[in-house]
Amino acid sequence: MEHKKPIHARDRAIKLYADEFESGPTRLVRSPGRINIIGDHVDYEGGLVLPMAIDLATYLAFTPRADQRIRMRSEGQSPADFLLGHLPEPKGRWSDYVAGVAQFVGDGRVGFDGAIASDLPARAGLSSSAALTMAAAAALCSAGSRDWRPREAAEAARRAENEYVGVQTGPMDQLTVGLGAEGHALLIDCESLDVEPVSVPDEAIFVIIDTQTPRSLVGSEYDDRRLQCRTASRLLDVELLSHASLTQIESHVLDGHPVERRRARHVISETARVAEAVEALHQRELTRVGELMVSSHESLRDDFEVSSRELDAAVESAIESPSCHGARMTGAGFGGSAIALVDSDATKEFMDSVRDSFYNRTRRHAVLYPVLPSQGLQISDT
Repeated sequence: MEHKKPIHARDRAIKLYADEFESGPTRLVRSPGRINIIGDHVDYEGGLVLPMAIDLATYLAFTPRADQRIRMRSEGQSPADFLLGHLPEPKGRWSDYVAGVAQFVGDGRVGFDGAIASDLPARAGLSSSAALTMAAAAALCSAGSRDWRPREAAEAARRAENEYVGVQTGPMDQLTVGLGAEGHALLIDCESLDVEPVSVPDEAIFVIIDTQTPRSLVGSEYDDRRLQCRTASRLLDVELLSHASLTQIESHVLDGHPVERRRARHVISETARVAEAVEALHQRELTRVGELMVSSHESLRDDFEVSSRELDAAVESAIESPSCHGARMTGAGFGGSAIALVDSDATKEFMDSVRDSFYNRTRRHAVLYPVLPSQGLQISDT
């Protein structure tokens, strides 16, 4: 039996638009997902992170309107329809991310009709929410004939998640979506917001291991971890934990606060690992990058306590393979995905091995995606 080739998300977005609005869209946004190679749960404490935009993306096909109305459709979701001057209260729906961005982007006078389709698995830790908010920001800028400024859009998209949706994310995801560079990861200083491209050697590839255990940051332990970090910084008398040292963390100041000590130790040690991983990438020392990824996972598992049985099983399954340099969970944790750094010429064998090993450990079927470092958000005519 012949299998049909899946329809690309770009084409699905355009078709969904045509089906819903009975005409073709005039513009298209490609908004990529991201993985974080190393540096999780340090962005909101001013640390260093090393994410990269990937070649899986969300697409928004749209046409500007002459009024304040936004009409949106998304595959498998209920439609959204609202006025820029009368934004709805958050309802726990996908459209909250669009409404939130509309508070901070655009001139408030020009809306759009749009349709969304995505190659990104939802709730897998690949920043599908940042891809959506940045796509909406791009559509609003384009509809209002405003210049696209990725840094300004990233700040607006972050505020939408923080202040409207209610998820206290740092700046990493939105900056990565907006500023991603083909063939490169991005070293981001989350205090200064300085961004430096870091070349990723093409003899290796990153493979996402989606454990099929969805997580949601709204109402999750994510905010608890942020509060614990804030408590640790107050006890240490520093503005951000990235300003502290391991010597301070192990001092008597945090005696009687074992949880806060573990959280702070992760932030400081993870930031140091990012800096070392960047140097290893510059030297093309993939084995060392892999070792640092494993150390990062252990810290996220033991000190920050955001891993899960499935994420641990994914990492264990990956590092069994001789073609794997290292692996770790990626993103906020509590479910979602792990990533592995793998020799490019052994990708298929690696993926087959991990699927079997992961199933044997968990009795779950993981979905694996090899991904490449991708260009950031792009706006084009259809």
